[in-house]
Parts: sequence; structure tokens; C-alpha cells
Amino acid sequence: MKKQHIVALITLIVILVYVATCGFGGSSNDSDTAMNTVDSLQNDTLAIADTLQDYVEDEASIQLRINKMIEQEMENAKRSGYVKAMLANFELGMSKRQVRKHMLKMKQKKHLVRVQKSANLFEYVYRLPLESGKSNTYMDFEYSRKGGVYKSICKPSKFSKMPKEAFLQEIKILFEEWYGAPDFVIPVENCTRYIWITGNQHLDLYCTGKKVEFVYTDLNVEIPKNIEGGGEERPNVKLVS
Repeated sequence: MKKQHIVALITLIVILVYVATCGFGGSSNDSDTAMNTVDSLQNDTLAIADTLQDYVEDEASIQLRINKMIEQEMENAKRSGYVKAMLANFELGMSKRQVRKHMLKMKQKKHLVRVQKSANLFEYVYRLPLESGKSNTYMDFEYSRKGGVYKSICKPSKFSKMPKEAFLQEIKILFEEWYGAPDFVIPVENCTRYIWITGNQHLDLYCTGKKVEFVYTDLNVEIPKNIEGGGEERPNVKLVS
């Protein structure tokens, strides 16, 4: 919301309060007092609008810093070729065959376990080692037209009766051991969002509904949407599910 819109909205509220309380009838002294009150409230309106505008600018500033870091890290990745592994040592760019082979390897090492998802469907999940115990974490891979993994959507199973934010914080602590401190901490109502950017890999940890998710994304293929909810995904790359 733009500053002028905020000012107009709050000013309208002030006028309505004035009309409802003392705009009709009453003595001249009451009217003078009311007008002084309106002047004071209008000054407060400008101060509130400035504060709200600062918040909006701060959110935009965070997005600018994210965009700048993405550019820098992608340049670093081009020079070094180094990108940190994803969950369970899966890597961006793996083919479907490589993913299946790596799953069997992780199962032999007992990092992955086979669970029954439905009557006739089984799936391998990663046992995410958290302070409160191991959380079965489902991994959904998405592949680009070239055939390699460009995104991994990970859905850890929350422990019963544990608040969502507390569960997210345990994952964040684990990720700090793996990836270092988050590059961006974004306050969100009832939950906090954390972003790590290393090379061409973008890791986003956040809450959704009653659950917690984290997503690895190959920045060469897709740029995640802006934090303020708008934005567009990278337009020059064609993807397949």
C-alpha cells in the first residue's frame, strides 16, 4: 500500500470519528477542542504512515538483497562448480536413473527407510535427525527438460503435539550445522522463513498451513517467486514435471 493511500485511509477514519462524536451540535468550546484533536490525530496519521511505509520499503530491500546475492552466488558457482549437496546427499542435476541408484545406496546405509504410503504404494523417506527424534521426510523431485533434478520439495513429518514453529526451529538448527547460518531471516505471522543461497542452489525453509516444508531449487533453471508474494518465476526456462 502506498503512503498516500495510507494517509487518506487514516484521515478518513479521523474525520468519521469527529463527525460521530462532536461534529454536530455541542458548544463552540467542544468544537474547538474537537478540531485540535483532529489536528493532533492528523499529525499522528503522518507518523503512522511513515512507519508503515518504512516496513514496505524494508520488505522490498530484503528482496533486492536476495536478488543481488543470487547473482553473486551463481557467478561463484560458474567459476568453482561447487554446490552443496541436498538432503541425503542427493544433488541437483541428477537423472532419474541416478536418483534411483542413490536411493538404493542410502537405503543400504540406513539413511532412507521404506514406508507404506497407501495400500499398494511404498516410498523411501529420509530420517531427518532432529533434537526431538527422527522425522520421516518425504522428497518429491522435479526434473527439467534436460532430464536432471532442478527442484526437491521435502516434507518432514511433524512430531505430534509439537508446535509448528518449534518444529521448524529444530530443522533450522540442523541446517545451520550443514549449511551455516541462514542468509536471510524473514519474519512471517506465526512462523519464520529462512533462506540459504549457495552457488546455484536455493534452500527455502518455511511453514505452510499446519506443516513445515523446505525446498531446494536450481537457480539456473528457476528463480523462486518474490518474498512479498508477487514476482514471477524465471521466464526463459521451459520445465517438465
